[in-house]
Amino acid sequence: MISSRADSDADRVLAGDLRVIARMVGESMSAAATIRIAAGERVIAAASFGRPECPRTGLECPTASVSVPLPVDEHRSGVLCLHHDRPFRQSAPVAELLPRVGAQIGRLVRLGEPADEPFYETMAALSRTIRRRDLTILGRPA
Repeated sequence: MISSRADSDADRVLAGDLRVIARMVGESMSAAATIRIAAGERVIAAASFGRPECPRTGLECPTASVSVPLPVDEHRSGVLCLHHDRPFRQSAPVAELLPRVGAQIGRLVRLGEPADEPFYETMAALSRTIRRRDLTILGRPA
């Protein structure tokens, strides 16, 4: 299930791009994913893949297994929240890649562009890392 929320036309375009990105990240990590972008206190775009357990407002999600900040610009910030049906912890290689994923998403939002080659390269690296079973669920290989 994919869902999104946005207010203006520009925010709807952003939410559409975020839906694609949330799906890619969620599928790569076998998890539900939520991405939210806010301007101050107001969420301007949000998208989800799977059945995330995040509230619909704000950037905080206390039920997320992992939350990664998305550096956008001085006016906007964001967060990527990942949920797994069982608690999971990521290994060092995955922990190193998640901030890169967050930085790429923030860059795409800042530039107002859809996913591009640097983003796909980062996602491929994440996917390869997870396929090598660097992601563990409760200490067991995923």
